[in-house]
Amino acid sequence: MAAILWTAVLLAGAWAGTGAAAGLPAMHVESIHAWAVRLPTGWWTVKAEVTVRDMEYMPVEGAAVIVGWSVPPGAGGPQQRVETDAHGIARFCIRAVERGLYRVCVANVEKTGMLYEPAASGPACASALVR
Repeated sequence: MAAILWTAVLLAGAWAGTGAAAGLPAMHVESIHAWAVRLPTGWWTVKAEVTVRDMEYMPVEGAAVIVGWSVPPGAGGPQQRVETDAHGIARFCIRAVERGLYRVCVANVEKTGMLYEPAASGPACASALVR
């Protein structure tokens, strides 16, 4: 119970930050997930989903989510930009060329008339292993 209360206080404090001061509604990354999928051809793809919510935890449609990928053997990978759907979800996919750990991290979220609050967000990165 104390951990839940602490999280709520942390989020409430973040909402009182730059977004409120700028007079703009704030948005944050609620979650990020990544997983590897083996295709019937034998190739692998790595997929990711990022969920964006507003201050009232409602989905934010039409927000541009920018992510960066790290690909094996630990090198920087592509950067992608995808808009969220009506459920506040942006879906990403890259082809896995090598076996190993693929990591995707949110670099920014943009939407006209809203402010991205990274301090109020959940984890900014997720990983998937291609074997």
